Amino acid sequence: MAGRFHGAHRGRQRHPNPHRFGTPLEAALRKGAVRPRGDGPLRPQVEAIARDENLPLQCLSFRADVPLLLAGLDAYVHPSRYESFCLSVLEAMAAGLPVIASKVGGLPELVTPTTGILIDALDNLDAWDDALQALWCDRERAQALGEAARRRVAEHFPWHRFADEHAAVYEKVVAAWQ
Repeated sequence: MAGRFHGAHRGRQRHPNPHRFGTPLEAALRKGAVRPRGDGPLRPQVEAIARDENLPLQCLSFRADVPLLLAGLDAYVHPSRYESFCLSVLEAMAAGLPVIASKVGGLPELVTPTTGILIDALDNLDAWDDALQALWCDRERAQALGEAARRRVAEHFPWHRFADEHAAVYEKVVAAWQ
């Protein structure tokens, strides 16, 4: 396989056991296939683990250039134990990236078999590795999933509707307090 495959995860690093953070990504990290990005209360521990294990890790704080960062990726990886509606996954999909995510909470509403790969068990390292390998080895499939992801966001989660619905909720809450 020519070239490198670039994937990333963006999220808060807050798992209660820092030695378990990133477990689904460890194999991919060791291969240099994924570059997690994020911040949170466990950032120092995560950076220490990465340093001790000699893993390529970038922990970035708030960024205004997320679309630019996403444009440099081939896939977006989102391992999560709990999730409701994940904006970072939606942003990745809108950027045309295939998503590999945990099959928890609201993620299956966003990520479908036509837009990415859902992993049933967060701790099943083989499943995460297989999903990354599948996209790495079949770039055409990865591109097709990414294009379908972009279309899905445009059709089902357009930003103007998202903003209008959130504004309506806030207006309702404010009206109830008056």
